[in-house]
Amino acid sequence: MMSMKSPHISKTCVIANNAQLAAQVCCHFASPGAYLPVMDGSRLTRQDLDAEAVRRNNAVGRAKPSRIILAGLCDESCNAIMSRFEQGLRGRIQRISAASDLDRLPKEGTITSAPPLDWGRDRIGIGLLKALRARIGIRFANEPSPVEDVPSRSGHLVICEDGNELSQVIAANYAFAFGAGLHFIPESSDLESQEILERFYSVYDQREVSATDELEKLKRRLRDRCGQLAIPPGGSLTFVTKRLPYGFAFPEAPSTHLFSYPDFGISIINGLAREQGDSLRHRCRSRGLHLGSNRAHFADGRMA
Repeated sequence: MMSMKSPHISKTCVIANNAQLAAQVCCHFASPGAYLPVMDGSRLTRQDLDAEAVRRNNAVGRAKPSRIILAGLCDESCNAIMSRFEQGLRGRIQRISAASDLDRLPKEGTITSAPPLDWGRDRIGIGLLKALRARIGIRFANEPSPVEDVPSRSGHLVICEDGNELSQVIAANYAFAFGAGLHFIPESSDLESQEILERFYSVYDQREVSATDELEKLKRRLRDRCGQLAIPPGGSLTFVTKRLPYGFAFPEAPSTHLFSYPDFGISIINGLAREQGDSLRHRCRSRGLHLGSNRAHFADGRMA
């Protein structure tokens, strides 16, 4: 397996609900080798709204940004988030409502003055990753987006369900930070996902069929859903899906699974912060110092 260097976390953090605006903000601030954190705003219809704000406050605290962009959030959503932010974090917040507002903000990334990439309003994550690699902005129009993938540069490949648009933006940032490729697969319906999962759960309870044969059928079904994956020799995979464990179908490559919803962006921040914290603790111990434990982790407890 190819080794991958974990990216550091960018000094800008983005909280947004509008995927297209979030993608344009990412082009403005993203830099190679750094992960630009993006997360959704608090879900206002949930009864645990206070917990929603706390999770975002904790994630931002772990990311330690010098700038927090609230992109396209309504007043109610902004207030819900800021209500739980510490005073020191509130002073770093900047609100924008449109891409034109980015002109008044200094660039942290390496975006050039070249014309932006024209892209459709679908497959946003593919367009964003292409724009990030080209160091240009992205502009959306009412035209179909090209059906294409972005190849890997590092040996890692991100496979993302083509459904939740903000999750696509987060997956594109993740892929950019790791030099990974990006491939979209169709989003499975709740009914289909439940049926496949039930077959996994009951595979050893069925006496009339071979468990080995049943698992092989499930493997083929998941592989068929993914289409043709360009897995680099010795490479690795990250699956970003709502429910299904696609990594089971690709035993030839190490893989991890991240849930695209909920809290996808928060999970990545927590995972990277923990890994970098572990590295820092190792360096400190070698100098006779000690740091407290950070219990943040990815949704499945593993790093890609």
